[in-house]
Amino acid sequence: MIELAEHLSAFGLTPEAAARARRVAEETGESIPTIVSRLGLLPDEVVVDALCAAYRMPPCDVAYLPA
Repeated sequence: MIELAEHLSAFGLTPEAAARARRVAEETGESIPTIVSRLGLLPDEVVVDALCAAYRMPPCDVAYLPA
């Protein structure tokens, strides 16, 4: 399984922000990428790019994603 918080660090998520996202994930049951986006820890476009890279998918244009 991919540790997404660690993977997101390669895209600019600081260790402090990753720890915050993990705490919120434990409290809410939400996914790390959802929390990172919701809290504004990284721009949505960066989160999408990181997820595409993590799952070895081609890049995705966030304009095609639901709001």
